[in-house]
Amino acid sequence: MTAVLHRLFPHFSDMFGASPESQKDSSLQKYDTGISLPENARVMIHGPSKSQNTALLFQCAISSAMDGQVVLYITHEKFSALPVSIEGATQPDPILMKQVHIKYLSDRPSFLKELSQIHIAGPAPDIIIVDGLDHYISNPKSNSSGQVAASTCAHLLDAAVFLHNKRLKSSPSSLSSLQSCLVTSVSTPSSNTLPPFYEIYSGYFSTTLSITDIEDTQMKQLQCWQKGEGRPQYVITFEVGKTIRVMDVMVGAELDADWSQASSTVT
Repeated sequence: MTAVLHRLFPHFSDMFGASPESQKDSSLQKYDTGISLPENARVMIHGPSKSQNTALLFQCAISSAMDGQVVLYITHEKFSALPVSIEGATQPDPILMKQVHIKYLSDRPSFLKELSQIHIAGPAPDIIIVDGLDHYISNPKSNSSGQVAASTCAHLLDAAVFLHNKRLKSSPSSLSSLQSCLVTSVSTPSSNTLPPFYEIYSGYFSTTLSITDIEDTQMKQLQCWQKGEGRPQYVITFEVGKTIRVMDVMVGAELDADWSQASSTVT
């Protein structure tokens, strides 16, 4: 989990433990979908409208590009301006942005076509970021929306597995720094609620970052969950203004001490 947190909040990376580059264990872990990927390689962010999903995903893309990785960033909404930046993070420049390939795709057929082309097009990206996976599941609408959600997730994971295997063959030693090769976001109807098809998503994404609003403030809380655990590994409070500013990080014993009160939020 620390890999994606380093990319979302690079200026505060000392709060999240060892950096991905210093983690020696690149062992594979098989989850219940039967797909093998590096541990923590499948990340889903979910939160209500204006929860800064896009800002966090964009920072993840910039951080990955700074690590020398090629990023495929898929979204259905064109940027009219750059998203709110993370306080203290390096601002993107034109040279760095050449590493980030932004694809504006309007619907599920175009999304699935893009994923299929990953197998044949080059150069292949190192990381796939999807801003608004739920948009592609619901456009066009289907009477079998649950099946569509599962099928779309399966296609996305298939592309990620292909990239992982390709990277494994070409440069096995690089895998320790590629702990998050698939990061996506979905919207929730409101704060403190789960997204539609959450049970389906949870079968495909082993790490979940849940964003909730703190009532009557510009503050938000990010809970970082690892699949199968009874409490989040981290709870990050941040304030949204001209930048996203981290106000507090709770971890370990701090969470054990008072999680009985916090456990009423999304698990």
